[in-house]
Amino acid sequence: MNDKSEGIVLKQSDFKDNDYLLNVMTPEFGRLSLVAKGAKKAQSKNSYACSPLTLAAYLFDYRYSFSIHILHSTTVIDTFKNIREDLMKISAANIMVDTVNYITQECEDDVVFNHQVYQLLKDCLFYLNNNDHLYITLGVFLSNILIILGIGPQVDGCSKCDSDKITGISIADGGFVCAKCGSEINNHDILFLKQFRLLNKAKPCNFTALEAYEPYDFGLIEILYQYLSEYGDVHLSSWTFFKDLITKK
Repeated sequence: MNDKSEGIVLKQSDFKDNDYLLNVMTPEFGRLSLVAKGAKKAQSKNSYACSPLTLAAYLFDYRYSFSIHILHSTTVIDTFKNIREDLMKISAANIMVDTVNYITQECEDDVVFNHQVYQLLKDCLFYLNNNDHLYITLGVFLSNILIILGIGPQVDGCSKCDSDKITGISIADGGFVCAKCGSEINNHDILFLKQFRLLNKAKPCNFTALEAYEPYDFGLIEILYQYLSEYGDVHLSSWTFFKDLITKK
């Protein structure tokens, strides 16, 4: 009763006439489904904290054996205003919250996993809110999600023979490949390969350092997402929308 946690709203759904059902990512409880009773009413004190991409402190009744919990009150911490006002930024943010919403469906009891995912999402949203580096944000987010899931690409040598003479990236082979083990279709220039390795080695604390190596190619982010789709079985409509925006620019 009266449990408390900071959290980020991942998804909002209609629930009965005046209520919302929220998917909220928290560091302590993982992804929670919270019923915000009466939140659709104009006078509701909780309505402001019910929209996706809201960071808030939540007071609720947590019941271990139940899949849905009752929200009592909220205190908004940040609404990431700059993200909401920029189509490209909110499209990138949607990829991140949709990814977290998908991969945390059955991880309620994995405390370490939930804390890592929550902190990563929070750090990436704050960085994106205060900067315009879309590819750095998505690159660090996706590479770290892959590592947390245990499916990160091999970037310390050829994934097949350990050679350090890298010429390309192969999703099928799990990472870097040399000329002998790869094919020309997987080849990339040295700068592309260097940036790919940097993104896969970076943590949110390295955001500023990564800015020195800009500009980053969209192809770097696309390869990371392809890894997530291939090995994590994650397929997002928000990615399709973001990719369409990029190709039409």
